[in-house]
Amino acid sequence: SNLDTKFLRNRIRHKLIPYIRRHFDAQAVRALSARAVSLGTDADCLKQQVQGFSRQLQRLSFGSRSWLTQLRRALGELHEGLSFRLIDEVFYPRLGYNLGRKNSALLHAFLAGQAPGLELPGAVTLRKRSGGLVLHRPGK
Repeated sequence: SNLDTKFLRNRIRHKLIPYIRRHFDAQAVRALSARAVSLGTDADCLKQQVQGFSRQLQRLSFGSRSWLTQLRRALGELHEGLSFRLIDEVFYPRLGYNLGRKNSALLHAFLAGQAPGLELPGAVTLRKRSGGLVLHRPGK
C-alpha cells in the first residue's frame, strides 16, 4: 500500500515532495517537515485539553439530559479550536469516524438548539428527546 498513490500520504511522498525538491530550495522539504512535527505536537496538546471534559461526560449516560447539559456547558467554556475537538472526541466512539470541523460545527449548532434534528454522514441521525438526545444508526 505504500506505493499506491490513491492514498493522500503516498501522493505527498511520491509526487509532492519530489516536486518541491525539484522546483524549490531543498530546505523547503525540511522546513515543511519541521512544521508538520510542530503541528502534530500542538494537536496532541489540544487533544489532551479536551480529554478532561470527555472523561467527565463518560461518567454520564450518553445522550441523557445531564450528559447534554454538561456537554453544552463544556462547549460554552471552550475556544472554537477546542470545541470541535471535544465533539469529535465525544462522538467518535458512537460514530466510528471523526466529524471534522464542518460537521462538528453543524452538530454544535444542533446541540445549541438551532435545529430539531441533524443527519450526519452514514445516515446517522440525531434528535432531541426528553431533554437529551438520541443517536440513530441505520440498521441498529
